[in-house]
Amino acid sequence: MEFILLLIGAGVAYFLYVTLQDYLKNPLHQDIVPQKQDFGFTQIESISEEERAQNKIRESEYGILSAILGIFARSDGKMCEFERVLVEDMIEEMARDSKNSKITKEALLDIYEHGDDRSLEQLCMDFDNATKGEYKKRLKVVEFLFVLAYADGEFDKNEEAMLIDIAAFFELDNEDFNKLYDEFSTLYSNNIEMTKQEAMQLLGVEDTYDAQTLQNAYKKAIKEAKGAILDTQHFNKSMLESNAPNLRRIKRAYEILNQDT
Repeated sequence: MEFILLLIGAGVAYFLYVTLQDYLKNPLHQDIVPQKQDFGFTQIESISEEERAQNKIRESEYGILSAILGIFARSDGKMCEFERVLVEDMIEEMARDSKNSKITKEALLDIYEHGDDRSLEQLCMDFDNATKGEYKKRLKVVEFLFVLAYADGEFDKNEEAMLIDIAAFFELDNEDFNKLYDEFSTLYSNNIEMTKQEAMQLLGVEDTYDAQTLQNAYKKAIKEAKGAILDTQHFNKSMLESNAPNLRRIKRAYEILNQDT
């Protein structure tokens, strides 16, 4: 009996030995080093705090509006001094009105001058979303754009088409837009008669004024006449009631006096 058990044990041992040899010869026994799999993710490059801050400014309500102003101001391919001063003062107002201390005049001017990757339509839609519940603010912005459009005395076709698009993207009522369109058209259809004495009185300069004095007085008068566009207290008051007519008279006064400098 013991001999039989010994034979069985030897047979089992031999079987295990043969099986082990086969296993060792099989390449599948080798350790498999897991390959790094590409799941389509790309490494996100880190951006600086400065770049992050700049992006936030661009995405802000007034960052978006600065980009819109830049596109609109250049739509007719030209910009007069009157228009330049209006835009600069508007950007100063936005910087003052913003609750973010990093939204400075310089930062907004940079956006205005260098533009944005977004289309006008996307910018307007973003501004519309940023001013939900502030319909009168969007209406006020369009009113200011009318002032810019007429700044050089001519309502260019490109400006007209762009204004119509902006009003639509801002979701303005047709009645409100058409009212602005007709009233500005009426205002600028008449010539302004003004004497040199009246022009000097309007700009607050003496007979001895020089070019620099006139320029300074002109800029000051524009800023004062423009007023606060974004002030909620003035949202119910149209620029056509006083601002736009006064601005037009200031521009005419400067044209008269500038001939003698």
